[in-house]
Amino acid sequence: MEKDTSWVIEFDQNLRITGDEISNLPWEDTSITNIRSLINTNLDITFDSTTNVGTGTTLTFLDASGNEVFKYQFVLYGDVNGDGLINSLDVLVLQKYILEIKSLDRNIPKSRKHQQKRSKSIITRRIKNSKAYIRNQIHRTIIGGKP
Repeated sequence: MEKDTSWVIEFDQNLRITGDEISNLPWEDTSITNIRSLINTNLDITFDSTTNVGTGTTLTFLDASGNEVFKYQFVLYGDVNGDGLINSLDVLVLQKYILEIKSLDRNIPKSRKHQQKRSKSIITRRIKNSKAYIRNQIHRTIIGGKP
């Protein structure tokens, strides 16, 4: 049985496709209707979200038989919680992550997890170093040393 290669998949020129990730989404309107209008294809497409496309949302291309042909994951920079909106909730989720109160397991695509861990460890070290520096300055002031 020969593989059907008559598929047409064209993405809007503003979208960035890197491997299996799609980024550079129009953050003003991340509705499924708008994102669907940026993709021209003769395949069926499905989203694993019902309203907005956000970080971690999966786009699946299906052939006429319903078999999965391609699968992509969206990355909306600034959307940390995956709801497709960039707002103060994303800042709150990021703060909880940095303070090690909550993890970001579902919302960060696998290829980005390593970078996020590395960023977190750098930030955590800076916070610890800042606390040690402040503690040292207070100690010097109390015992009469140079502040």
